[in-house]
Amino acid sequence: EKTGLKMVCSTGYYLSQFHPEWLNDATVEEIAEVYIKELTEGIDNTGIKAGIIAEIASGPKSFVGHEKKILEAAGLAAAKTGCAVSTHTGRYTAVETIETLLSYGMNPDKIIIGHQDLINDSEYHLSLLKYGVNIAFDTCGKVNYMADEIRAENMLKIIRAGYGDHIMVSDDVSRRTYFVSHGGVGYIAAYKTVLPLLKEYGATDEDIRKITTDNPARILDND
Repeated sequence: EKTGLKMVCSTGYYLSQFHPEWLNDATVEEIAEVYIKELTEGIDNTGIKAGIIAEIASGPKSFVGHEKKILEAAGLAAAKTGCAVSTHTGRYTAVETIETLLSYGMNPDKIIIGHQDLINDSEYHLSLLKYGVNIAFDTCGKVNYMADEIRAENMLKIIRAGYGDHIMVSDDVSRRTYFVSHGGVGYIAAYKTVLPLLKEYGATDEDIRKITTDNPARILDND
């Protein structure tokens, strides 16, 4: 409220170890109806509508448990509502994730393949972008996983390949210890470190604006 920022909440299910028991017997259509209700009517009785289906997850090597089913439901719900889907995806499940969502009729520009900054392979990044999807460099500041300098270098390669309008960036603040108040980098790693590095390496102000403003505005527009 103090910042005036628009906060967009999500609907969806994460990794299999966090799934509720009712998913065991639920069909793809039944799960999709949950997503659709939270997108169009609101979450529980709050009246607050989700604006995106996320973070739809798959295991590091393959889909585990009901992870494929919740992904299929996301594709179905997104195709019906026009909303975006953002994923928790490693290298081994990225292509299957994209092709599954597209098989349900999703607009590829509404697909965000997450955590791709953890993979230091620009040719691989471009192979995903050729599907028309967006990829997220969304673990900025987690330098124990990947140096921020490498994140910036790979983002610049994508921009120079003509895909600057298909990059998303964020910080993946998922634990209390990541907060600034607990000694972490908080919600400022992308803006404090990665984006300045990107500009230092040769990105333009227009490139930065696309990544931080134009791309999320376009992808999150459900109208």
